[in-house]
This record gives sequence, structure tokens and C-alpha cells, in this order.
Amino acid sequence: MFIESEKTIIKSIEKYVEPYHSISIIGMAKNAGKTTVLNTIISAHKTKRLAISSVGLDGEEIDTITNQNKPRIQVYPGMIIATTKECLDQSTITYVIHENTNIRTALGTVVICEVIRAGLILVAGPSSRNKMKKLKSIITKYEPYKILFDGALFRKSIASRELVDGIIFVTGASYSSNIDKVINDTKITIDHYSIKAVEQSLKINVKTNENNIIIFENKAIKTVTKDNIIDKEHILEQFLTEETRVLYLPRSLNEKIVEVILSNKNKLTQFKIIVQDATYILLKPQTLAKLSKIGIKISVLNPIDIIFVAYNPISPYGYSFDNNEFKSKLRAAIGFEPINVLQDLE
Repeated sequence: MFIESEKTIIKSIEKYVEPYHSISIIGMAKNAGKTTVLNTIISAHKTKRLAISSVGLDGEEIDTITNQNKPRIQVYPGMIIATTKECLDQSTITYVIHENTNIRTALGTVVICEVIRAGLILVAGPSSRNKMKKLKSIITKYEPYKILFDGALFRKSIASRELVDGIIFVTGASYSSNIDKVINDTKITIDHYSIKAVEQSLKINVKTNENNIIIFENKAIKTVTKDNIIDKEHILEQFLTEETRVLYLPRSLNEKIVEVILSNKNKLTQFKIIVQDATYILLKPQTLAKLSKIGIKISVLNPIDIIFVAYNPISPYGYSFDNNEFKSKLRAAIGFEPINVLQDLE
């Protein structure tokens, strides 16, 4: 995770994003301020060949919930856009289409275009992990300086290390009119994405067979083909013994799997679960709390790098928070300096 001294002020957003080639911007809620953050990054790199896409739809002029104006995505000549033809018809740019990706979305098939004249765009991309991986592979052929994905919290896969090098997390008053609820839920989410990497010795063992479930015992390592337990999580029970120390899951850690683990908790000591990255953890906060309470730890093969946390004290729903109070409480909760991109950066 990116952590900076409270006294350190980085004036330029370029310095934050410089080490990262592919970045996802994820919002805690609709209207949290993702588009403002995205536009700030784009504006700082006007002469660079950025590539821009989205998980689902973003960049619309009118918010469908509040019926108010939204900041739209501003792009510049030479930039690469992955969106649908239907969205391009609603954009103000002049562009040339380079290819049809054959990746289908609810808003049409995604095409790759290059901006000829600056303007405002509407971007729409796929929402599944596999389609996003395919799209990124296609975009990479155009050798962009950076790839920016406009993400969504409910589409966790866009934060995966399979897709991006780092994420920018955006929270704001639009999430709730209760400032303490915004702070608390933001901390829970940040903690979720910040799960630590597994120790190197275990990582090496997992990497040799990472497409299968692996059970590490005191003196043995067992593997189970993942197809054997799809929708049959109870099969895991036979592998959970007093000797079991680590369970590696190549797919998601879900509520059903945890039910099996909790029903066998009396057998398990010094037990650890490993997943690919935090986006594979599909558990309720209270379930995570239960695991923590009985000493079961979760680690990841590929930790997610949080570049910075941005915050927006203003809500489009007719209320706002005091900027200094919001920033101070958020800093205390997450342990590092959050950024208001409209005030803290040049």
C-alpha cells in the first residue's frame, strides 16, 4: 500500500501514478468523484498516449439517479479509447476506429479508437474478468503510456493484479449522509483490499500447481482439481484434519467454503487460507470477522497496491461534510494521508 508521511505533500498527481502502467479508479459509491480523479490524471498527461476504458458505463452527462449534471471524461489527441460505437455516437471527439474487439457489452461491441480532436467521451467496457483481460491484451498492442480503467466497487475484478498494477480508491459524502458510516465502511473496504502477501516459501509451493486446490499438512501436500468441488464445497471437509495448516483456493473464497471451515474449526490450529488476490474474497464483513476471531488468517499470492485514497466531501444529494473534519477522520481511520484532488494537488 502507498503510505506517506503526514508532513509530506506531493503536489503533482504525476508523481503518484508514475510507477504504475495500468491503473483502476474505484469508487466507494456512485458520484464519489471517480470521474474527477480520472480527469485530473488525464489532464496531467495531455500529450501522452493514454488508453482509457471502463467497467460498465461511465462518462454520462446526466446522472441517472440525481438527474444532475456530471463531470464528463475529457480526452486529447493521440489517446486510445476502448468503448462502444453507440457511446462514440454520444461523444464530442473526432476519432478514427482502429479495430473491432468482438467483445460484447450491454451497450454494444467494444471498439478501439484513437482521438484525433479533443472532446468529451462516454466509455463502456465489459464487466467480466476474462473479457477485461482480453481487452487489456488488445489495448497493450497500441503501446500506451498508461492504461486507465474507470472501475466500480461492485465489480471487484477490476482491482485484480491480473488486470492492473495499482488502484486509486475514491470515497465521498455521496455514500451516506452519516460521516462516521462513510469513514467506517471505507476503512473496512481499504482493509479488505490491503490483505498481505503470503510468505515466499508458501508462494513458491503454490505457484507450482496454482490451478488446483492445495492442502498443506504438517508432513504432506495434497492437491484437489478445482472442478471436483464446484458447487460441492462439502467435499473439502474430508481434507480438513488436525494436520491441516494451509488451504489454497485458485478460485473464490465464498460463504459456502467458509461454512465448511467453520464447522471444522475445532480441528484446525494455526490455519491459513490463501487466494490469488483480494478480489477473490467474496465474503461479508461479519464472516471475515468470524474468521479473524478464531485466528484463521487470509493471505494472497498477489497483493493489491493502493496508489492513494481520494475523498470528496460534497454530495450531489444536497448535503456535504466539512472538508477538514472528513480528511482528519479518514486519515485517522486508514492510517495515511487521503487526497482531495481539487484542493491538495497543483
